[in-house]
Amino acid sequence: MAMNKERGFYVYCFVLSWLTEAFALNLANQYLFTSKEFYLSVSWPIMIVLCLEMWLFFCTISDRRIIVLLMLAVSMAYCLRTIPQKDDIFYTFGCCIFMGGILIFSPIEKFKLRVGRRMALTILILLGVLYTIWLGGVNVMVYRNYGTPTYDFGIFSQMFYYMKKTGLPMVTCERDGLLSHFAVHISPVFYLLLPLYALFPEPACLEVAQCLVVATGLIPLYLLCRHYRLSRASGLGFAVIYMVCPALIGGCLDHLHENNFLSPLVLWMIWAFEKKKPIAMAITTLLVLSIKEDAAVYAAVVILFFLVKDGVKSWREQNRKQIDPVDAGKERLWLLLLCLAYFVIAVSLLNAKGDGAMTGRYDNFIYDSSGSLGVMLKAIFQNPIYVISQCFTDEKIFSSFLILLPMGFLPLAMGGWEELILWIPYVLINLMSNYYYQHILGFQYYFGSTVLLIYLGIRCYARLGARDELRSMVRVRLLAGGICCGLLLCVSMYHWKLLEYAPDYRDRPQMRKEIDDVLEVIPSDASVVSSTFFTSKLSRRELLYDIGYTDKEADYVALDLRYREGRESYEAYLSDPDYELIKENENKACVFRRRQEGE
Repeated sequence: MAMNKERGFYVYCFVLSWLTEAFALNLANQYLFTSKEFYLSVSWPIMIVLCLEMWLFFCTISDRRIIVLLMLAVSMAYCLRTIPQKDDIFYTFGCCIFMGGILIFSPIEKFKLRVGRRMALTILILLGVLYTIWLGGVNVMVYRNYGTPTYDFGIFSQMFYYMKKTGLPMVTCERDGLLSHFAVHISPVFYLLLPLYALFPEPACLEVAQCLVVATGLIPLYLLCRHYRLSRASGLGFAVIYMVCPALIGGCLDHLHENNFLSPLVLWMIWAFEKKKPIAMAITTLLVLSIKEDAAVYAAVVILFFLVKDGVKSWREQNRKQIDPVDAGKERLWLLLLCLAYFVIAVSLLNAKGDGAMTGRYDNFIYDSSGSLGVMLKAIFQNPIYVISQCFTDEKIFSSFLILLPMGFLPLAMGGWEELILWIPYVLINLMSNYYYQHILGFQYYFGSTVLLIYLGIRCYARLGARDELRSMVRVRLLAGGICCGLLLCVSMYHWKLLEYAPDYRDRPQMRKEIDDVLEVIPSDASVVSSTFFTSKLSRRELLYDIGYTDKEADYVALDLRYREGRESYEAYLSDPDYELIKENENKACVFRRRQEGE
């Protein structure tokens, strides 16, 4: 048996030396690794000699944990190096399978990571800071490169300008006229960011703040892991999965939205209900409701889950031990009724006084075009198999795979039928709607449903337990595999922003300066009609309209000449006698001013 273990170690070292040599050749080679030139530039004899030398060296290392760490590091680095070169999501799936094989044959369960409380807190803070600075920094560069559109950043930039000035969430570029953003979505949660914006009244502040909001979800996530008696190391592992989850990163890179608040606040709400803290339960429920009218769905689902879970637990204990049922808590029932009442009232107010609830995103169920959610419920009841036809499409299955892979598919291993309740928001928001952005990663509609799935993953991981050796091996590999897959998928899907945008930003200072110089001629109190990528920069004013959604006239017109729409509008305004061109930078930007009477 010892001989077999030694042979396995030598084979493991040989694979490590082979991968290390191949990775080094990839780093040193100037050609793409998929090209014929790559192979022609590699010396086969030299590679064999170097590979054997490395193998002999690795075999001399007595601490085998170092060998395992090197294997994991080299394999991940090799995959991360090649993924941007290939730029193919299916190649990334192959890399995920490759890393899965490495993990299966790597004795990672032998690592007994003992993380102290202070170290865990320090690592958690560093993860949050890294998340905020990296994603927030990328978004700031996008903003300063004039890459943020009106929808959904220009509207919020102007809204915060109004909030700082008047205390009201007014905006003109959202629906082509002055109205409260709360007429579109009831989102008082935005006031939590107002003090920060008051200190730094700049749209770039909002880009960083929305990433910070999502990063704060690491705290309740870690507390939930500890509540389920997971080790600190496992808790940090789930924190990393939260960080590298493509659905959350994609949402953050889509700029500011009220949905960003769902991730931390839903997790805080779950924690409060797990701990059975009535005051915290009420506060977190109200905070979730303050995000948006349909956030009541997430709050109601969480409350319903705990009501049912405790009810099932009570029934089981009563049957087994003949004890009195456990009181699930009247507070929860009242909070559930509050959520339902809030949703009905909020939707009614939007339909009566606001811009109307966005029920059109479920037109595939509202067969009479009435926009009524009641019709949608009737359609589901009358024809349940139709729901399956709407949920199981190629795009939605693909997105689901991308979400579950970084979680090691743990949310699928449910411990009881009651956990199906936590899947309701994912099915309702991300699968049933035929609105494209709600089921494609890279937008803001996965913040709430994703953290519910991560919570299910934590519950499953805790059930696997650490006492049984086989289960311990399985769960450790699932957690490590989830982290690896999340990293690989994020690089594959977002490398152009996460890794390559900074060099692009560095190389384009002249473009930014030229556009800045053009836009600076517009007075701060003037009304403006603007191209979509200029609205964020021009948002600190009372009257601002997006040229693609308005027929209004304004004192000034700012056009983005980098794109076809701007150049077409340029020709139209050039021939308009009511406007004169006052400043232009060829192929970048121009500004027209409305002629005054007598000019």
